[in-house]
Amino acid sequence: ETSQYPNTDIHGDGPSCSWMGELHAELESHTLFELTLPGTHNCGSYLLSEELMPGDWGEKSEAALKVAEFLHIPVEDVITPWSLTQDRSVLKQLELGSRYLDLRAGWNGKQWRTFHLEQGVLISDVLADVEAFMAKHPMEIVYLEVSHLVGSPTREQVVQLASMIQKICSVYLLPRSFPLQK
Repeated sequence: ETSQYPNTDIHGDGPSCSWMGELHAELESHTLFELTLPGTHNCGSYLLSEELMPGDWGEKSEAALKVAEFLHIPVEDVITPWSLTQDRSVLKQLELGSRYLDLRAGWNGKQWRTFHLEQGVLISDVLADVEAFMAKHPMEIVYLEVSHLVGSPTREQVVQLASMIQKICSVYLLPRSFPLQK
């Protein structure tokens, strides 16, 4: 396959890693709000355990159980394939050109993890992937949206999550005062 853009590679082993830097002259006259960024839904759900993230999953888990009973298969055989939204690490997603990351964070009682009903990788591992990518590609912009925060975390645990993001990605974060509009 070839791309309509000369300096991109859809397979992730070429210049798509730095497409924003390659298009800097075209992009610099636009605000972030004027751009459409390629992104990944639930970016951290590429590797999941069969352990459910704590939370109220009532209707979803009941629906999965009914499907499993109907098909006469273990419920994990329904939940896991549905929950896996990606098949590559966050670092690989970024290398393939994604610049918007939808990161669902859940507190499992001990640590922050990605999730999509089932628990996934550590949030710190995702942040390390973002940091590694940005260190190698400083002309790129990654829009990271951390959301959901399930598992009934306390205020202290949410502050812990914010501190982890600050500690791992601080060099690459924009200050709240940064003008995003013209």
